[in-house]
Amino acid sequence: MLLRSKGFWGALALVTYACLASAASVAWAPLEVGVLAAFPFVLALLFRATSSPIGAPEAPAAVARPAAHAAFTGLLVLVAANIGSGSLGLVALAHVGAGVACVGGAVAVARAPGARGLVPTPSRSQKLDAAVATAFVWSIAIALPLFAALSVDPTLVRPVVIAFVALFSSTSSIVFLLLSILRALSTRRFDLGVRERLLLPLLLGGVALSSVVVASALDLVRPETALPFGAATVAAFAALASATNEADAVARGTRLALGVALPVATSALAGAYVATRFPTHAALATVAASAAAAGFGLLAPRISRRAAPEGHKWLDTLKEANSAAMSADPEPAIERALGALARNGRSEVTLYLVDPAEALTADRGGHVRRETATLAPSIVQFAREEPERILRREALTEAAVRRADAKRALEWMTERRAEIGVALFEGDDPCALLCIAETDRTVPWSLEEVRALRALGDRLAAVIAVLAKLRRSWERERNVRDGQAALSARIAETEGELGARADSFASLLERLARPAKAAAYGPAARVVVEQLERWASRPTRLTLLTAPGIDAVAWAALFHLAGPAKRDAFVVADGSARELADLMLWRSETESPLVRARGGTLVLLDPQLLNKLVQSYIGVALDASTNLVLVVPRSLDVLVGREEVDPHFADAAGENSVVLPRLRDRGEDLRALTLLHLSTLGARFADRPIGLEPDALALLVDHDWPGNDAELVGLLTRALVEADGANLTEAHVARLLGLPNRRATRKRTGS
Repeated sequence: MLLRSKGFWGALALVTYACLASAASVAWAPLEVGVLAAFPFVLALLFRATSSPIGAPEAPAAVARPAAHAAFTGLLVLVAANIGSGSLGLVALAHVGAGVACVGGAVAVARAPGARGLVPTPSRSQKLDAAVATAFVWSIAIALPLFAALSVDPTLVRPVVIAFVALFSSTSSIVFLLLSILRALSTRRFDLGVRERLLLPLLLGGVALSSVVVASALDLVRPETALPFGAATVAAFAALASATNEADAVARGTRLALGVALPVATSALAGAYVATRFPTHAALATVAASAAAAGFGLLAPRISRRAAPEGHKWLDTLKEANSAAMSADPEPAIERALGALARNGRSEVTLYLVDPAEALTADRGGHVRRETATLAPSIVQFAREEPERILRREALTEAAVRRADAKRALEWMTERRAEIGVALFEGDDPCALLCIAETDRTVPWSLEEVRALRALGDRLAAVIAVLAKLRRSWERERNVRDGQAALSARIAETEGELGARADSFASLLERLARPAKAAAYGPAARVVVEQLERWASRPTRLTLLTAPGIDAVAWAALFHLAGPAKRDAFVVADGSARELADLMLWRSETESPLVRARGGTLVLLDPQLLNKLVQSYIGVALDASTNLVLVVPRSLDVLVGREEVDPHFADAAGENSVVLPRLRDRGEDLRALTLLHLSTLGARFADRPIGLEPDALALLVDHDWPGNDAELVGLLTRALVEADGANLTEAHVARLLGLPNRRATRKRTGS
């Protein structure tokens, strides 16, 4: 990559030419040639070190890199030319190197990269007027010795003029560079990284200019020789600071230079002055100056630390707060971090959370309080546009002049006295804003401090994310507990309701089964009851053969109550009902009798009246846990033979069948049945029980009862109406049965 660069080959050619010219002027002395031979390799190393992507992603970084290459090339040419004999050609070549270096430094300062935010970079801060002025003055300094070297009469240009012009050009270059730096610091104060990059050349330029002036005043050096070196060196440092990838490293270098350059320069000047004025003490002066320089070098880290912004206080504070935020428990970690930040920074710190909408405020004593607060969304949006997503109020104030939407955000920060706001994000979603109130700072926030703030913000964002997940987990657990408690209460309530309904349903079933259960004394009824109770022990499919007038539902209810499913559904479906002929009804998930009777008992009256498609579906779809009771007038085999019942349905109905006893076969039960019906009818219509005379009972027992239970209930109802509340007599029953009154007959016959 380096070998493909045209700029490198041009710079290498210029440095090589300067080295060859200087070596030739000293008659190829071994020491000088050895030093000069290393210059091309030094140039290659400098180019390689600054050829990778550097600076911020802004466009000026692309200009700062070539400017740095030019400054390094000019500095090497200047040094190489001064190693020679000092001929006019080498002087011109030295001025070329100094001019190239100074112009490169001026361009690098004008195009120093920085992280931009809400406030756009002013165009005047990137003007190259300083570079143009520098190039102009150095063109004069180059032209004079070159003219003298090429002239037939070299005395046309006096050496003092050449020296004066070199001195003037060097001084002007340093002044132009310093003014350009001051202008950039003033106009680009909101661009992070610019201040860190430009303070180093500003410091070194001031030290170089003052050192040369003092040394010249003490007659220690020739200013026309020393000042170009100083100007080129300052320009090279300016170019390096603008082209470096890490502005933090430049800031640390600036503090180190501040702790070393001025003391070392002072001690060196003092030692040189003593050595030149008092030659007998030259060795002692040199040793003392070297010892002083070494001592200042050892103290340089401590001095540079004291020279950090605000005495390094905020960097230590942010480091301590970051350590406090690493606690295992997220909520105390946040409070400890805020307390450390407020206590050591001597400023009120507030953390505005998005969810829940509250604010945690730490006062200067480190005490944290909570209160309800809402974070303005516009604050976070403006913070997104700032470097490191950290919003400075001074930048927002400047942006409010140009943008109307920034005024409301500025008012929000002003009301809360927030000087700086750090936006915290969980992924791409904002989760909080860390605000630091007004402090007693006298310098702007440095890039090093801003990045430390960003590191703290990222740490707090991670802790807040963990806390949010824990809170959501706690909320889910609490909701589950509340839901379980509510569900348990609802289950208990539902169980109570179902129990009440089951009791009511059981009472209804008991009422339905009473005609079959209350009068089962005779052998005919007793056999049927025992058979039904035996089959009821497990889900069964059975057939009840009934005659007209027999209450088959009562026997089916007795069967249902005798089994374990007595508290489950008991559904009676009449095959003569028109709606039951619809197959879609039986296939419904909610209305089908098969669904409603699931787990209980389905009583199907006269299934032969249903169409065979419905019969077939019932046989297939009936759940195995459901009892099926078919009430038919004839056996299923007969109904199948008459093609009234589907054979598959008959097979599904099973082989369990029982013939319900007729009333004429239940003579032992007739008295109990009669009294049961009379007590019910009397309580309903006569407000008292109705009695039955023995002769009347004898007539009932002798009757054939072709209508079975229905005929008995009808006869007793008619007799009760005729008796008008009195006990039933033989005359009442005989009249209803169409029989002669045997008592009246006996009276007439005298028997």
